[in-house]
Amino acid sequence: TDLIIRKTKASCGCTALMPSENIIAPGKNSSIKMKFNSSGKRGAQNKTITVISNDPKNPEIKLRIKGNVITE
Repeated sequence: TDLIIRKTKASCGCTALMPSENIIAPGKNSSIKMKFNSSGKRGAQNKTITVISNDPKNPEIKLRIKGNVITE
């Protein structure tokens, strides 16, 4: 059956999520774009994206994003 992305949420307000689609047919793939506002941030950054779907085995998964903000 189709995978339905019910909700996506970020670990902080500095991160915006934009799923390319909320319904994904079997055998297909999709992406979730993330936009991070680094204003006022520096050094190592670890953010988490939670994806809630209709998958009976994994209804909630966490995606981890790591990066390093370098200020000049």
